[in-house]
Amino acid sequence: QTEFLQRYKQDIPMYEAWGQMLITTILEELNKRGHADDFIKIPPKPRIKNSDSIIGKAFFRKEKSYKDPYEEITDKVGIRFVVLEVGDISTIESIICDQVEWTASKDVDFEINKREKPELFEYQSVHYVVRNKREIVIGNIRIVPNTPCEIQIRTLLQHAYAELSHQTVYKSNEMIDPMIRRKLARSIALIEATDQLFS
Repeated sequence: QTEFLQRYKQDIPMYEAWGQMLITTILEELNKRGHADDFIKIPPKPRIKNSDSIIGKAFFRKEKSYKDPYEEITDKVGIRFVVLEVGDISTIESIICDQVEWTASKDVDFEINKREKPELFEYQSVHYVVRNKREIVIGNIRIVPNTPCEIQIRTLLQHAYAELSHQTVYKSNEMIDPMIRRKLARSIALIEATDQLFS
């Protein structure tokens, strides 16, 4: 764990630079496509996992089993784009998928989850993992090829649900009362209906 953490801390400037480059590229492309500054509802910024969080994910999460945790963890840096309506999500997706400088794989898609489990109401978001194809140099920072960044895209209502439930349920080490889970499912159902009404 000590060696893992030392390497991670050394690489943080690289991850921050990669995340910021992605933000700048996507926002510039949005501007080219004629979207106003208020298309994005919360200013995006690179989010770096803190030491406790990444150590916990690499070595102590029961549902994860990594052979090479440093290489397999793809959200050491993440960025989030929060839009107003569900239909706006596809605009960000098209920009991510159209770029030639990186590869993009979709890891989470709430629309697919709804079709596969229509009776289940839970966390809603779209996640991509983006990796640069070639080395990138920004100032004195070298971004090595294949550096991952997780990009989340969600509506403002989906974001509110995620923020309220994340610490309570997702990161909790305690058993969660089933009725709390049911209430969360009821709330995401209402949020889904409201998102559709807004659209």
